[in-house]
Amino acid sequence: MKAGRSARGVLIAGWLAAAAALAAPALAQEGGSPASAPQAASPTPASPAASIPDVVRRGQERLDKGDWNGALLILKSGLPAGENDPALQSALARAYSEIGEDAPEGSAAQQAIFQQALDHAQKELALAPNSAQAHLDVAITTGKMARVSGAKTKLKLAPVVADEARKTIAIDSNNWQAYHVLGVWNREIATLGGFKKFGASLMGGLPKASLDDAIANLETARRLAPTSIRNHLELARTYEKAHRLDDARSEYRQALSQPPAEPGDGELQRQARAELAGLS
Repeated sequence: MKAGRSARGVLIAGWLAAAAALAAPALAQEGGSPASAPQAASPTPASPAASIPDVVRRGQERLDKGDWNGALLILKSGLPAGENDPALQSALARAYSEIGEDAPEGSAAQQAIFQQALDHAQKELALAPNSAQAHLDVAITTGKMARVSGAKTKLKLAPVVADEARKTIAIDSNNWQAYHVLGVWNREIATLGGFKKFGASLMGGLPKASLDDAIANLETARRLAPTSIRNHLELARTYEKAHRLDDARSEYRQALSQPPAEPGDGELQRQARAELAGLS
């Protein structure tokens, strides 16, 4: 998603650990379908004078202010006229992705909302298969969908997240969000415990990953977006996992020194402050 997008849009940490821990019992238990997601009020279709680019622009303005539901209402007004507009599909994917973060964690409602985000991202990719943005949107929304899915689905989707992030980089080597996603992905897989890895092995095993790759990816993300609080925070966490504690402290402090620029940055700095205190 675009430079400057909400930090929450690139967060995928943690879901693989849960997948592996639950792997064995989930072999026989996974199934069912999510409940319908809560729906925003029915939008008023865009007037003929309101072009789809204008709808996208106004929706993005709301997204950048953290008004997820207001953005969704505006963006849905561009349908069905803008059904085949990749920028509108991208913005809708982001809106649902952000709204899903505010639903109860792991609930059927959250799963249904993230599924809508993924559906819009996949539609965007079908419309614009050579777009770095489209591949990134699929990587992010797949990661969120995996986070709230059953163990078998988590492990099935894990390679998709990395593959789509790598495709993003192949098209746009300066896309910091793709390096960020890939860095967190590597760290989460590389640091699974032995029992969790055993559980995952019962379901076909995990993709290859390493802390060295995680650090390299996140250092690249930091170089490309040095003011991103998210980049400093996730790099600090990764240094800590690699027992590079002085480097971790430095990155936590960098996260705290940046002025908040996006919705959610204040919460990220609260986490950085607490985690830095834990290292002192």
